[in-house]
Amino acid sequence: MSDRAEPLTQADLAAVRDLVDSFDFLDVDLDYTVEDVSGAGDVAYVVATFQGGWTEGGEAVSTSGKGINLFRRQADGSWRMSHYCWTPDP
Repeated sequence: MSDRAEPLTQADLAAVRDLVDSFDFLDVDLDYTVEDVSGAGDVAYVVATFQGGWTEGGEAVSTSGKGINLFRRQADGSWRMSHYCWTPDP
């Protein structure tokens, strides 16, 4: 028996992508583009780019960058983000 987890099904990948596409960034207006979704077993990751901005102290702030989001399958079969990491473009 292999210690490797089974690859995620297309339905799993679609469920994670749908979750990311529905992110609500509150008062931050970001366009979030999914570049890749993959994983195995009960773990999935999303690689994405973002751009957008917000208003801070009356001044417009803009940003763009890249990020990785890690998701874990819950006992009920749904997916929940467990970790994220992002970096702004130089």
